[in-house]
Amino acid sequence: MIDFNRDMARLFSEKPKSPDEADRFQRYFKMHGRYTVGVKTRYAPSEIAMDDSRRRLATGLIVGMRLHSAPVIRAADARRVELGHCLEADGRWRLIAFAPPGDRGIREVGQRCAFLQSGLDSPHRYATQCADYDSLIGIREVFQISHRELLLATMPTLLIPRKVRYGLIDYEKIFCADPRRGPDKFDLRGIDRERGALVVVRPDQFVADVLPIQETDRLSGFFDGMFVKCRYTNKFFRIIPDLSGGLACGRGRNTGFRNRSGSLSRHASRILSSSLIRLLAVEILAETHIDGLSRRTKTAGKRNCSNGARI
Repeated sequence: MIDFNRDMARLFSEKPKSPDEADRFQRYFKMHGRYTVGVKTRYAPSEIAMDDSRRRLATGLIVGMRLHSAPVIRAADARRVELGHCLEADGRWRLIAFAPPGDRGIREVGQRCAFLQSGLDSPHRYATQCADYDSLIGIREVFQISHRELLLATMPTLLIPRKVRYGLIDYEKIFCADPRRGPDKFDLRGIDRERGALVVVRPDQFVADVLPIQETDRLSGFFDGMFVKCRYTNKFFRIIPDLSGGLACGRGRNTGFRNRSGSLSRHASRILSSSLIRLLAVEILAETHIDGLSRRTKTAGKRNCSNGARI
């Protein structure tokens, strides 16, 4: 990266003396264009970026790199949108499932949604009880068939959930491929049409893993390494930020990061410790302020009482 910065700074500072030098600058800038905008970075395998052993399922979505978007059709309103633009930067993880051919939300899609919604090992069990079902991990489904062939009324409730206070239906979780304008999402990103794929996307929109749509053990194991339910119900936790990126719910429950042994990870411990320190500092300051006021009031009362006045 240092060599790249030096070369780029030199090319910007030096004025081209000939057309060949000007062309060389343009070629160099185009060659490293993705790197300069931050989408060429690739993370090495770790707890948040798995190995690339399943790359054949989606050759255009590389584990450890930024999610490469492509146009799709939103089934609810038949509008052509970019799939990546529908993933808001709100701190949630994403599961983008690409359905096998002919599936209308009943076969593999229905089984996977049933596991995510009610399975004992489902990663959704880490979400707080008073929050929306997808407050921690949001899911998107991309079908190969046309949006005209889908019936939203027969879709699993996980894909058309009722959310927020008034139970409004979220229709922005179901998409379809758009083959009318050239290659569709499956062709552009090299997704296996016969087997489909399940892509795990981090909150920073980098691909964390690519796995078969029915491999639930690996999916559960991935999230078990970073999420567990917080055991504490103290009132102070109501205003501690949720470690998954959201806010703790008003009932005093919270979600956090733990390892399998049940102890908090280093990242979670730092966040939790700093939050508790701030809370304790606020309480100490408040008690000190109240204690100081009471002492001054007592002192003033004694002084006034000595002069014959009553407080």
